[in-house]
Amino acid sequence: MHHLIKIAQTTGEFISSILMIFLISSCSSNETYELGLNFVEPSSRLIVCDTFSVELSTILEDSIKTSGSETILCGTFSDSICGFITCSGFFQISIPSGVLVSDQEVYDSTVMQLKLNGYYFGDTSRYMQINVHRLTEDIEPGENNNYLYNTRSLTYETDPLGELRFLPRPAHSDTVTMRLNNNFGQELFGILKDKDEVKTSAEGFLDWFKGLALIPSGNNNCILGIKANSNNLWFRIYTHNKNDYEDTKYYEFKLANSAKQFNHISNSRVNSIFHNLSNKIYAVPSKETGNKTLLTGGTGIYTKIRFPSLNQYFLLENTILLKAELYLRPANRLYNQSKMPDTLLLGEVNKYNDQSILLRSDNSYFSGYFHNDELYGENTYYYFDVSEYLQNVLYGGYYNADKCLFVRFPEEKEKKTVDRILFETGSLKPTIRMYFAKYLN
Repeated sequence: MHHLIKIAQTTGEFISSILMIFLISSCSSNETYELGLNFVEPSSRLIVCDTFSVELSTILEDSIKTSGSETILCGTFSDSICGFITCSGFFQISIPSGVLVSDQEVYDSTVMQLKLNGYYFGDTSRYMQINVHRLTEDIEPGENNNYLYNTRSLTYETDPLGELRFLPRPAHSDTVTMRLNNNFGQELFGILKDKDEVKTSAEGFLDWFKGLALIPSGNNNCILGIKANSNNLWFRIYTHNKNDYEDTKYYEFKLANSAKQFNHISNSRVNSIFHNLSNKIYAVPSKETGNKTLLTGGTGIYTKIRFPSLNQYFLLENTILLKAELYLRPANRLYNQSKMPDTLLLGEVNKYNDQSILLRSDNSYFSGYFHNDELYGENTYYYFDVSEYLQNVLYGGYYNADKCLFVRFPEEKEKKTVDRILFETGSLKPTIRMYFAKYLN
């Protein structure tokens, strides 16, 4: 669960904008730069330092909210990085209202529609199978809130109501359909035709028919996104007039309460490089995972950022922090550039890895932006301006090293995808570049 932290304005309040040429004393070399920076006194020197260390580790949140995303994730994926991921979707169905079924109508078939939203993760060149099961358990949120989480799963009937084997074409956002069990369809048709007062009411129907689960079958190594709203997720009962086969009708059962649609996402990391990632409190250092850390949507896996040497800042006399830039670098050749998100967000964690969302003093997020080195691929990074955050945590003469940052996807991407980013800590190590004003005596 994310708490909220808003950064109060401290030292940044009195800094005004000036463009000038400064003599820069680098922590490793002396060079001259022309910079547009926030500055105070003209009788000062600008110090640029990029030697403060940055340590990355991987942490696991207990659970993340996946309800109400209007996206069902369904499928499986496995490799040596993330292990084995399984995604299943759960949702309620509503009964059509105001239905009048004539005595001349007879049942034909029951057909379900799934509309892909274009998202996929994995190999779409292989056939995949999705089974539809009837739930035997109510979809109800937790006692303390109105959300459903990735760790939540529900019981369902063993025998599926329908099975669909198909070759996915998510780039075309295509629609796929499957036939559902005729005994099930005829039972529903009978309820409509007999005007069962209990089961045809909205509440009574949900008591009797608790919902559906979309469950992947086999290891197809692909996870698909399916639109989960009343316009795109439904099944229909088709009928015809027994005296006229061309006189056809259908009755549409749509997705009901979108707030109770959620995804169960499980992740077994037994055979992955992150096999030591097993509980919230323990942050797995990058040196144990091949000098890499992981950020994955849907699974609660994040990258934690620690600045172990930052207390050395207080050894700098007559110095004020003007600007701080954090650079995180994706592992070279282990990412698909077309799937890298344009934006990532920062939050804060304590020593127990409890998470809080960070807001700037203007209520905006601490966002990081993607820079892609298309030519060589060696200078690809995410850039974060953490000036306001570090000015705040360094204010008062002490830095609490138990408070660290973590990087996360924006909430919509976190709920709707299993995308991942590997961050490098070896040859493409993370860096923080800090600009200080050194006041001259």
